[in-house]
Amino acid sequence: MSNTIEQRDVAKIPGVNRIRELIGQSGEAGWDLAWKESMTPWDLGEMQKPLRDLLESDRVPFPTVGKAIVPGCGRGYEAVYIAGKLGLEVVGMDISPTAVEAAKANLATSNVPSGARVKFELASFFELPSPKSDNDTYDLAFDYTFFVAVPLDLRAVWGTQMTALVKSGGYLIALVWPIDGDRPGGPPYSVKVADYEAVLPQGWTKILDEPTNRPERVNTERIVVWRRN
Repeated sequence: MSNTIEQRDVAKIPGVNRIRELIGQSGEAGWDLAWKESMTPWDLGEMQKPLRDLLESDRVPFPTVGKAIVPGCGRGYEAVYIAGKLGLEVVGMDISPTAVEAAKANLATSNVPSGARVKFELASFFELPSPKSDNDTYDLAFDYTFFVAVPLDLRAVWGTQMTALVKSGGYLIALVWPIDGDRPGGPPYSVKVADYEAVLPQGWTKILDEPTNRPERVNTERIVVWRRN
């Protein structure tokens, strides 16, 4: 979402009401319509700075071998960065064909290190098959504006699926926003860190939980890391 607007009233962010209208009319297909109309206020034109700050701080021993998944990847900035920074094989996925094509176009013009491995797929996170072996699981997952975009009745499914896909010893990074109380309506739906923990089954340990340093999101955004036991 826009990084220049006070985030307490998300409905005032340009494009949000139109997105809600499209989703209300067309369900999941509304996301692709939003992309086609360039109604993508979550797209800042660059990767999320709090993720960059976290990975560059080396405070968490994230894996440098293995695979990562970024559901609801949009234009794929974070997927590309994770591949380049950590050296993981990254899969970014989205249910919008327009978003996936935009991600591929962004990758083609990105300055990624030689050997970086990242691909973008048209896929639903919720419809991914259950892993048959450890080779089908991921060492890292990143979620930003995905958890808060899905209908509230799918949050528990999100937790179950994330637990199935992230291997033991793997990590989940969530950029948690918008933390704005018990606000009705969405997407994006109001959220708090406890909402993630309520749907992540036993077997996760929170190892980092702190506010981001974006002045326009004071008290409304946190970055959180869980480790799969």
